Amino acid sequence: MKTTPVPRRPFLLYILCGVLLLFSASGLVRAILALRQWDFLLEVGIRPGPLYLVLTGAITALAALISAVGLWLRRRWAILFCGAAVLAFSVWYWADRLFVASSPGPGTAFAVFITLFGLVWAGLILATLAKGPYGFQ
Repeated sequence: MKTTPVPRRPFLLYILCGVLLLFSASGLVRAILALRQWDFLLEVGIRPGPLYLVLTGAITALAALISAVGLWLRRRWAILFCGAAVLAFSVWYWADRLFVASSPGPGTAFAVFITLFGLVWAGLILATLAKGPYGFQ
């Protein structure tokens, strides 16, 4: 019985998984540093507090890692999960920047551009993976 060979992973999947792993690592670092510096953050009076930093860091790390591993293993659910995670990252970033941060700071136009670029870029890659013959099951 002949089996059809699994198509090679496209180059952009390598890039997307790499970016997701970087997001995961940054979320993990955020959570770990907030835990290690808990007393200092309370002393300084950081708002909304270290628990917020730990939770958002852990959620970011977990969602990005699940997305990257699922895409790498060519799971069909990972395409939708990754799309939802990327959208959630963007919404959370802007909610955090506009409503949680004490001073949003400069660079808003650049942040808007990067957010839109990231959403379009990830969306195009995920759409290509969903329609292409890349072995997603």
